[in-house]
Amino acid sequence: MLHALARCVAFALLAAGFAPAPDRLAEEVQRCVALAADKQTSEEFSSSVRSSSVAPLQQVEADLAAGRRFAALHRFASLRINLEGVRYVDGLAADKRDEEAFEAEWKSVGERLARHGSRAAQLRGIANAALRAEAEATLPQAGILREASLEYARSTEPKFGLFYLGSALAADDFVDLCASLDVHSDKRPPSLRSVRAEIDALQQELLAAYKPPLSVERHSAFIGASSALKEARALDAQGRPYGALLRMLTAAARCEMLLDSSPAPTTEGLAYLIDSNATRIEAGDVDHSIAQVFLELARAEVAAAPGTSPPIAVAIAKRSLPLYFRALRPAEPTAEPARAEVDLTLVRWPFT
Repeated sequence: MLHALARCVAFALLAAGFAPAPDRLAEEVQRCVALAADKQTSEEFSSSVRSSSVAPLQQVEADLAAGRRFAALHRFASLRINLEGVRYVDGLAADKRDEEAFEAEWKSVGERLARHGSRAAQLRGIANAALRAEAEATLPQAGILREASLEYARSTEPKFGLFYLGSALAADDFVDLCASLDVHSDKRPPSLRSVRAEIDALQQELLAAYKPPLSVERHSAFIGASSALKEARALDAQGRPYGALLRMLTAAARCEMLLDSSPAPTTEGLAYLIDSNATRIEAGDVDHSIAQVFLELARAEVAAAPGTSPPIAVAIAKRSLPLYFRALRPAEPTAEPARAEVDLTLVRWPFT
């Protein structure tokens, strides 16, 4: 009904001589779809990145078609970074095996990133909470990917270092994309605080569960959850509360799938959980679009597997969305004295 109404409005505007405003996100997605489908290069690594992006991009397109724009952008961030990485490598005229040429390019990219500065003012200028969260969470990857590219090129081949340089530039200019999507809203921004206590609590639960046989059987899932927690902690320490909250909620869903051994709710029970959270998100005058990201992701999972209770949708409904609202409340005082900590990192290559 709503889609039909939207089409009627669009036709009426066209008939009156008004061109519809360009959809920046849809345009960018289609540009990357074309990049993924490009078969002109015979280079194995580039072809592999492109082909592995096709199916995830189809999910992004499905999200856009269903009106799940926040879910689409959330999935699109990493896909765009990878595709921009291979586009950057393929577009360079220099010999991709030349170490000196790589190090000159590494220096040049560093100068380009430095000219953009911290982007702090631009981030603060993004009014929508979800868009700001995606930008805050993605931006730090620019510096990390550039630094990693140097040792990666030296340890393997310059072309792989160049891929990470292109990815670094894409992570940096993702802020521009988010800013271009910003729209006016009458809702006020959420009042955010440090989520360090919530991150610590999730970390403790995860470490307590990390023992055989689960730690062996679900090792990669533990790595994914630990990685998201690490990103959330770093963003929180950097004073990027929107990005920290976004990554923490991602970690919460991943932890829930590892920690919750109770039977999955019925489809009716899951629908009730999702709908009750939706009502809470839409109510009032606060911009809860960060929670909307996860609500849309849950709905996408349900839509893809009708008649079932997909684990990620259950985890979002049971853990991520309730945690979002708890994180908006004042921090609860802790009675425990400060304890010495060991920072345990499950190692993987950055953002892969």
